[in-house]
Amino acid sequence: MKRGWLIVLLLLGILASFWSPQAASAGQWITGSVTTSAGSRNYKLWVPTNYSTSTPTALVVLLHGCTQTPDDFARGTEMNNLADNQTFLVLYPEQPTSSNANRCWQWWDSQHQTRGAGEPSIIAAMVTSIQASYNVDPSRRYVAGISAGAAMSVIMGATYPDIFSAIGVVGGLEYKAATSVLNVSTAMQSGGPNPEAQGLAAYQSIGTRANLVRVMVIHGTADSVVTPINGQQVVQQWLTTNDYLDDTQRNYSVDATVDQTISGTVPNGRSYTRTIYNNATNQPIIEHWAINGMGHAWSGGSSSGSYTDPQGPKASNEFWRFFSQTSASPTPTTTPAASATSTPPSITPTNPTSTPIAPSPTPSAGQSMQFPSWGLEDGLVAQTTFGGYVLIPSMYVGDSGSTSLRGILSFDTSAIPDGATITSVNLSLAYEQSAIGTPWTGLGSLVADLNQGCLSLTCYLELSDFGTTTTASSAMSFQQTPNGLNGSANSTGLSAINKQGRTQIRLRFENLTNANSQADYVRIAGGEAMLTSNRPVLTVTYQP
Repeated sequence: MKRGWLIVLLLLGILASFWSPQAASAGQWITGSVTTSAGSRNYKLWVPTNYSTSTPTALVVLLHGCTQTPDDFARGTEMNNLADNQTFLVLYPEQPTSSNANRCWQWWDSQHQTRGAGEPSIIAAMVTSIQASYNVDPSRRYVAGISAGAAMSVIMGATYPDIFSAIGVVGGLEYKAATSVLNVSTAMQSGGPNPEAQGLAAYQSIGTRANLVRVMVIHGTADSVVTPINGQQVVQQWLTTNDYLDDTQRNYSVDATVDQTISGTVPNGRSYTRTIYNNATNQPIIEHWAINGMGHAWSGGSSSGSYTDPQGPKASNEFWRFFSQTSASPTPTTTPAASATSTPPSITPTNPTSTPIAPSPTPSAGQSMQFPSWGLEDGLVAQTTFGGYVLIPSMYVGDSGSTSLRGILSFDTSAIPDGATITSVNLSLAYEQSAIGTPWTGLGSLVADLNQGCLSLTCYLELSDFGTTTTASSAMSFQQTPNGLNGSANSTGLSAINKQGRTQIRLRFENLTNANSQADYVRIAGGEAMLTSNRPVLTVTYQP
């Protein structure tokens, strides 16, 4: 898929009419088109074996990526075979070269990001047309796509949640990740605006059609076309949107706490980490699949289509499972779980109310106190900002392939007596997963900068946290442990511990990038990790 998604202006039509397809025999293609005031598009519809006009049937809309066609996309995803087996209709809208030279759905154009306008309205019209001719179950209509099609699927979820109850996103981007062609490259390589703001924007787009939107995101960790930060932002954006949708408030009634994490490996294929978030009634509402080593591709697809990776878990099967799912305890359909050790992406809260665990002193002549990190202030910041910072308790430190990433930890060390003489400071960190790429050989040593007080005006994440001057630079070095890292502060670092408030720590590699255009990072648990034993702990030893 080409990185430069060329825009060709869509000529708007005047007449609004629908083409009604003829009745089809089972297991075959039907071709059709729709014309609205926003334009015309062709489509192909797969009518599965055993389709019956007397039985309400699910409909899956699949949106191809740039340079693809419905036939190519169908071959690669093998969705038609699954539809025959499970009996559901598959609709493939087609983007012509007359609308975009590379056949890209124009997710970046503000004309195609709202309800009742542009390409979203045409796709919605196709569903209406199909439903007029086939017995479609209105409670089982779904949309999924890859790349530009994935980004458009996100837009469909934000503009037509009354049509689509769930969406699938492969190598896609958050809602309004870009709003003009000038923002496309930045969004694809470094991510879009702050997912908190985009989550609110999607909620405002949904308006009175306040249905929760279930979302599955699949992204390769080696995707250099649409980098992995975008998949994480899709998750964060929809967690925010759904939190607003359930009661109109940003009150974390739909929270960003991971309810289940499953790691596994496809036999003779790729390993993956599957992260599941439940809603307030313990129903799975969002899933995020990180496919290790996969690039910009449809996971588990057939090599007979373009942009597929046959070694990954089968995205088509997983989407159908997720779309059909009603159980609060989902079961993977590809590979049995191997471990559950990861933690969730989250969003920077406006008014956080949680209270950190109190430090635990050990009275003695040489006294030590242990301080857990303040999870609501932990996160990552990027050198080339994607429009905001991200509060992710599972921090990424290293190089995303296009920008450098640094982790921020916050500790309330005010319990240390003012007159104490600090003699040692140690930081215990736990890995969330094995290192991606080669950060230890390409990026130098991992070090920590210590700051007496907040890195910015407040201790909440700010864009400037990436490079702001600290009290003590390179004040802590790290040694590998069986499950993570142990850091020890030098004499300069000892003086950076704040006895009257916050001590903030910035984790970074010595080198910004290894210039190989690939992701190289470590993933470290933060202060809201699901496993409390994985959370960062700062141990300060002092003489009273």
